[in-house]
Amino acid sequence: MKKIFSIISLAVLTIGLLGSCKKDETEPEPTQTVTDGALDGFVDLGVTNKDGEPLYWAEKNLGATNPEDCGDYFAWGETSPYYTTTGGWPETPIWKTGKESGYDMQSYCGDSSFVEWSNPPYDITTKVLKPDFDAATAKNAKWRTPTSADFIALAAGCVWIWTDDYENTGKAGYIVYKAKNDEDKGKAKFENSWEKWDAAKLNYSGNGASEATGYTTSDVHIFLPITGLAFGTELYKDEVYYMSSTLCQEEEEGYSYFLHFSKTFVYPQTYPDFPSRCLGITIRPVTE
Repeated sequence: MKKIFSIISLAVLTIGLLGSCKKDETEPEPTQTVTDGALDGFVDLGVTNKDGEPLYWAEKNLGATNPEDCGDYFAWGETSPYYTTTGGWPETPIWKTGKESGYDMQSYCGDSSFVEWSNPPYDITTKVLKPDFDAATAKNAKWRTPTSADFIALAAGCVWIWTDDYENTGKAGYIVYKAKNDEDKGKAKFENSWEKWDAAKLNYSGNGASEATGYTTSDVHIFLPITGLAFGTELYKDEVYYMSSTLCQEEEEGYSYFLHFSKTFVYPQTYPDFPSRCLGITIRPVTE
């Protein structure tokens, strides 16, 4: 796993409050009907959970209307955004009572530095969010936020291809395809090169890989758009962050893992060098 960015570097990221993360007006409710072995609104990418069961990935982020939309932003263990609306980052956020400082420690734990909640949101044995504190589960009891192991399985078992314009929407991010064969599993096309997942390093090798050919958006896939993250009352859009439900094992309780990527890398299990649980992060639900 890789430790990333500091408070100082975070503060100078390019702010992107409009555009791709603009609030959506409506949010259709996905159903949970099983059809031909797949859940409506979810995609079978050929990966499994830690118990070897098929793991289905949502077609869009929590709170999003379309696959290319950012959806809502959540602090770790919170089941609703800190702003009063839902459906994406508002043009002018109106903050809930007690959350006026946005996504920071004061809103998260009532102090300028991290203090664990009186009722910790995670299971002390598994170090994973309890269902009552999982925003995806709060939306639908059959959904959950991915664990860091789920993101690793997604990297190791699929084909990731960067695009600057998904389906003519103008939205950039990764198209994550169901691998057509075992040889293609774990391959990723970054901006200028193909790489192969290295299970021993929990990272892409950096030594190059042969191209995975023949993949188009008519094939089974999900799209992970650029979302940025919320810090304080601002939305910062540089690279991408997706929440995992797993508490960071290398640091104290104030840290959690998440998926982090840009056009030049993918880190499925990473964490920053400051307590990250207070940050506003997007969620891509999964279900079994």
